Amino acid sequence: MKHILLLLSGLVLQVATADETRAFTIYPLLTSDASALIEVAEVIIGPEGKVVQDKAGGRLMISATVAQHAQIFELFNELNRPTPNVRIDIEISDTTHGAASGVGVDPSGRVVVTPDDTHYNIDLNEHLKNQSSRKTSQTRQILMVQSGREAVLQVGQIVPHLDWFVVQGRHHGWIEAEVSFERAGAFLHFKPTVLGNGSLIKVEITPELRGSSGGKPQSVSFVEMTTEFTVRPGQTINLGGLDESAEFYKRFLVGVDKGGTSRALSIRATPHIVDFESPSVKPGQNPRPWVDGRKK
Repeated sequence: MKHILLLLSGLVLQVATADETRAFTIYPLLTSDASALIEVAEVIIGPEGKVVQDKAGGRLMISATVAQHAQIFELFNELNRPTPNVRIDIEISDTTHGAASGVGVDPSGRVVVTPDDTHYNIDLNEHLKNQSSRKTSQTRQILMVQSGREAVLQVGQIVPHLDWFVVQGRHHGWIEAEVSFERAGAFLHFKPTVLGNGSLIKVEITPELRGSSGGKPQSVSFVEMTTEFTVRPGQTINLGGLDESAEFYKRFLVGVDKGGTSRALSIRATPHIVDFESPSVKPGQNPRPWVDGRKK
């Protein structure tokens, strides 16, 4: 709303007199949110004018004077723009840890050959084996979402620290309702919002647990742990560097896959604005206005 008021402050609003002719003009809606446009139009036209929204047709029908329509056109060309899409390139570094143990046997001995016979003397030496392995792999995913909306990324099939999240969630007020999980997966919600003329993107990242208990689906969204970044398009966000929420994400980004292998994740996200051309609203592109029910 501050942006709208700033735009209005540069205009001298036209106050219509009682005998001025008002006309309905149809304005096609390019933006997905018409609330700001309606508010701007109502400020310009005052109580004598009228704004009708045709949601099905994606347009506004506004009754105003010629001078007021000129002001509406000027502001709509600034505000009535298609909501841009944002592509988020996700890079996941996945480090798996495995362990194996067992009993091994090392044979040792000698072979003795004589003219009469051949003797084999073999000793079997048992020992315990403990082996650990570490493997790092990288995968890439792409999230495509409209500015101001959310896309969801699953980061873990099985969360091994469920009790910790429930206990800490209740202690800090992250979880208010009584909730329990038999098993749950880890998800991240990405909500990018293009700011101003597209020079910056605000990205909100919210962790969520989804699982089941007693056969019923359960989910907890940790809204209080939402982290907000404001970056330039093409600038990378490193989720591994969240200092303020390090303990939370240290546990949240560690999971166990269905095979029982422990996985530690490091996630990098790079948002980009998907550009596309769209015409501005111009007076010559609109149908002729209506005056008292008749086309002029």
